Amino acid sequence: MISDPSIETSRWKITRIAAGDLIDRLAAELDKISVPFIPIKGAHLVRSGLAFSMNSRRMDDIDLLISPCHIDLATAHFFSLPWCKPLTDYKESHKRSETQFMAYDDGFSMLVELHSELNFPQRFHLPVELLFSRSTAIGEVEHWLIPEDALLIFGCHLMTHIALEFRETNIEEMKILSSVDGFSWIRFFEIAQPTSVSGFFSLLLLTFAGICPEGIPISSNIIIKSIAFIWRKVGWNNLPMLFRRIFFEWIFYKSPTGMLLRKIRNGSSLVLCSRRLSATRCK
Repeated sequence: MISDPSIETSRWKITRIAAGDLIDRLAAELDKISVPFIPIKGAHLVRSGLAFSMNSRRMDDIDLLISPCHIDLATAHFFSLPWCKPLTDYKESHKRSETQFMAYDDGFSMLVELHSELNFPQRFHLPVELLFSRSTAIGEVEHWLIPEDALLIFGCHLMTHIALEFRETNIEEMKILSSVDGFSWIRFFEIAQPTSVSGFFSLLLLTFAGICPEGIPISSNIIIKSIAFIWRKVGWNNLPMLFRRIFFEWIFYKSPTGMLLRKIRNGSSLVLCSRRLSATRCK
């Protein structure tokens, strides 16, 4: 991890420009095949210009949301291009509702992920079709998230990684996304409630003051308030990984039990595949 803030800032200034050029190229290809898409997370910041309001941010990939009915076409098209290098077998990536490939443009390269589903439904409920229905069309195929959905996706992504990593830029990003013209905290919590992550946002707002204005109804749940108090007093770095995994992540899942069973099934599948591969090599 880069320790010098000035180096990190310089890298971000270069990345947001180079990534912007690469997104232009990706968008042009999707336009050729008439596949609608939504730039999300870092790509949303770059495409909307909000990236230039941030002093620093790590951006390791470009995330584009593709409707499930178009993911096959988009994947086949990008995998056929000489400047795109697939990283995973398509059948395997498609099973995960995510296609990964490296894209190259004028000496710059970055991982690109096409998502037909944001994450496992056991984690949170946020259908791609719903996001498209609320989005704003920018061109023939490009759509932009409404401000509330941009923050919602940011939070969903943060929740899935918060046990492993938390950066101060996460709070800066929350403030920028919630300061966009037309953003409403009331509407945000209305659309966040069905996803199951509204409690996670309440935890963030209770832990870090000044993100939202006073008077916004934040959860009064005693457990969430207690976790926020511990976070403020102890600090993220000083909390055990297991504590962060359970109280920053798992308790906010749509179905914690369902997610656990999914991990157990996936683990069993990996063991079975490993045994089959070993048996094949022994023959």
